[in-house]
Amino acid sequence: MKFIAGILVVSLSFYGLQQWHQAQTMFLYQMLELEAKDALDCR
Repeated sequence: MKFIAGILVVSLSFYGLQQWHQAQTMFLYQMLELEAKDALDCR
């Protein structure tokens, strides 16, 4: 039983990390996009 619970915890935390990383990447991408738009507007 402990073994199964361990696998569950590990897979859940791994999934959480993936989701968080994806969110971070999206956020960074949006920030870069905004920066690019600002740069284009300034010209």
